[in-house]
Amino acid sequence: MMKRFLAALAAATISLALYALPAPAANIALDGNLSGLCGTATGTSNASTLANKCGVITTESATTAAGATFTETVTDTVVAATDLCFASVSTGGTGTPAVTKVTPGSGSLVVVVQNIHASAAFNNTLAISYLCIKP
Repeated sequence: MMKRFLAALAAATISLALYALPAPAANIALDGNLSGLCGTATGTSNASTLANKCGVITTESATTAAGATFTETVTDTVVAATDLCFASVSTGGTGTPAVTKVTPGSGSLVVVVQNIHASAAFNNTLAISYLCIKP
């Protein structure tokens, strides 16, 4: 009888412990997806607006010469100057874009992209993806 009691007590304790585990944040799926936290925007005159911790900015068509830089300023109300921000860039056109600097500010994010191609200029839009997190 004592064995049954202890087994039932152990099962109840495990069930309560599992019940007490905190649920994942509503915007972060168990597989790590940031569902609901990311957004998209289209840039105009090297600027765009978004209110998300992560996103993809499609710039206007860039014609940045080889070796030169393109700067996109994102007005983003949820970004803080102390955030850790990461960015990547791609293009379907010529040139070779590379993110050279990402600077978070209070309500903004500045991303500098350099064309590291030896001779070809950009001739298409850039897709700048970013993620900002609190340290």
